[in-house]
Amino acid sequence: MTFLDIFNTMALFYFVFLNGSQLITAAFSILALRRHASRARLTHLLDGYVARGGAPAITLLVPAYNEEPTCVESVKSLLTLEYGDYEILVINDGSMDDTLGELARSFDLVPANRFPLSALPCAPVRATLRSARHPRLWVIDKANGGKADALNAGLNYCRTPFFCAMDADTVLERDALKRIVRPFIEDDTTVAAGGLVRIANGCEFKGGSLTEVRVPQSWLARFQVLEYLRAFLTGRMGWDAMSALLIISGAFGLFRRSAVVEAGGFARDTVGEDMELIVRLHRHCRDKKQPYRITFVPDPVAWTECPEKLSGLARQRDRWQRGLVDSLLRHIRMLLNPKYGAPGLTAFPYYFFIEMLGPVVELFGYVAFVAALIAGRVSAAYITAFALLAFGFGMALSIAAVTLEEQSFHRFRRTRDYLHLFVIAFFENFGYRQLVTYWRLHGLLTSLFRVKSWGSAKRSGFLHRAAKVASVLAVLGVLNAGISAHAAYWQFSNSYEQQSYGPPRNGWYTTTWIMERKVRRGSWTAEGLRFRRFGRTDRGGAAEGYLALWPRSYANARFQAVVKAEVVARAEGHVELFQSLGKQWEASLRYRHMDFRLDDVDLYAVSLAKYAGRWYGRTRISWTPRPEGMGYAREFALRRYGRRIDDFFELTLSRASGSAFGAAGAGSTGDQTTSLAVRTQKFWTPRFGTAVIYLVEDEIGLPPRRGLSGTVYLRWGTAEHVVPLTSDESPPQ
Repeated sequence: MTFLDIFNTMALFYFVFLNGSQLITAAFSILALRRHASRARLTHLLDGYVARGGAPAITLLVPAYNEEPTCVESVKSLLTLEYGDYEILVINDGSMDDTLGELARSFDLVPANRFPLSALPCAPVRATLRSARHPRLWVIDKANGGKADALNAGLNYCRTPFFCAMDADTVLERDALKRIVRPFIEDDTTVAAGGLVRIANGCEFKGGSLTEVRVPQSWLARFQVLEYLRAFLTGRMGWDAMSALLIISGAFGLFRRSAVVEAGGFARDTVGEDMELIVRLHRHCRDKKQPYRITFVPDPVAWTECPEKLSGLARQRDRWQRGLVDSLLRHIRMLLNPKYGAPGLTAFPYYFFIEMLGPVVELFGYVAFVAALIAGRVSAAYITAFALLAFGFGMALSIAAVTLEEQSFHRFRRTRDYLHLFVIAFFENFGYRQLVTYWRLHGLLTSLFRVKSWGSAKRSGFLHRAAKVASVLAVLGVLNAGISAHAAYWQFSNSYEQQSYGPPRNGWYTTTWIMERKVRRGSWTAEGLRFRRFGRTDRGGAAEGYLALWPRSYANARFQAVVKAEVVARAEGHVELFQSLGKQWEASLRYRHMDFRLDDVDLYAVSLAKYAGRWYGRTRISWTPRPEGMGYAREFALRRYGRRIDDFFELTLSRASGSAFGAAGAGSTGDQTTSLAVRTQKFWTPRFGTAVIYLVEDEIGLPPRRGLSGTVYLRWGTAEHVVPLTSDESPPQ
């Protein structure tokens, strides 16, 4: 069985697990909606109780950042809600436009004293204001700190036992508060409740209230309408029925203030503060052994606009995935831990293995399926099974979600709207779903090292490009792995390197695990990395690929990321293009970028190499432009091949000048550095080889550095692994 067959089988099992889990939650959703419908009479009694003023007081927390065009209409809409005792607390989060001025002019805001009741961490509050015409409307003006920071500020100034967290552009239906407060009246252990969020695109509003529900004109928005229905009606409704709800949308959720304050408020260092808070509430209450309930209510509806451009949707899904990954990794001890009950044993594994890691298997499963079709390695039975599991069940779930909406709520009044959704349920499986999977994979790749903020972050552009390079390399790797080619094989290597210094430096230790797949037109590599320097340890991973382009030309790209880097670069990537010049000469051009915690470094290099029988020589010139001056490095390598191209002895002499270049290199900081490396590699059998590297480096002003590295290679495959070298060959670098 080849790697491609194994991966296709893995993808098939993934789809079985994915669809099986979703079918189970859908079944629970149907039962829960039936119970909800049977309690309609009791619901009317509770509505009467709320209307007579028996419901608890609620504060609406509305973070606003640069909402000048829409803030006035949004607040007017909130002032019309049908609820007796509620306050509106708009938190102006350091807006750069005239959001505060618009609110002040429209609602006659005047300074008023309001004192905080808690001390959750947040940016400084500059002023508290109150409307002279609407006493229930308050505005907090504070320095910018992000949405979670603004919600913490609102929590500090909240004076009611319950608060509703929402977005500034969210439109609540007039009876939404009456409906979402029911779980708190019915059960005093309830700490959080989420409502249904639906797409406002295409709908008609008048005076801040919804007048007609319609399907959007944009196909991209229609896809999202179906996604939201599926996520809420067949997803969160089912998880709630299993008492394992892990997500309440940040656009609309009601919370018990005391429970959230006791748990520490909203996390300010994540973009997924809504999910992170719910997971933390589960963990906090179970650690304290407190009875609690976190629930979902399907009939209070909040309306929000969705992106109608691919760029906006890509940013949204990337942010959601980063928030998901961060929330799960923060609370990883809940995974399959019986102490945390249903959330830890059911929901957490689903979100960890399916929602977080699933995009890797799903996207590459599509690629592997196409590769297998091209190679003719799949049977008709497998094609049928893949189509049924990858597309058929997804379509069935979408149709079930639309059917549940029609039978339970019937918000779309036009039959053609439902017909449009049924058509969308078919077409979303071909293109849109794969695009969303790619965005989720991109979010997964960037979540471990990208700055966690809602806005733009310094150097994030390179990190996005680097993540795209890694994604492309991985896709090419799956394709290469499935192509039958002469001299294709797998290789695993394990390297350990120790570099010693005299005082005042400590030793450096690097361990590398590499899995490599080589085929005729290139190769791809996945690496695990561990760095131990200055008493601290960094861990990360890398992806690298070689690909033949036009005749006598090939390209190499590599991307490396390190989690919470302290002693090495957070992210590092390079791209190099090689071109043969005749039979014996080869030239290359290389660009390398290193992203450290405090700075970026760009390095450029050109090289010229010559092959002469068993001899190979290369000279390379590198430079890096820096504000403090240009740094240069010169390198010369001489290699002697044995009878096989994988057996060789190599000497490398390099000299770097300029402190900027030294700092960007292997950690040196002096003005001039000279190093000599000796490498010998030998394959004792076609499947087993070793390599040793000895390094001596002399840096002006510092003790000399010496390093020793050892590598063990293991190969396996079905083709001949090592090709004898002849005078007509140009061995790979």
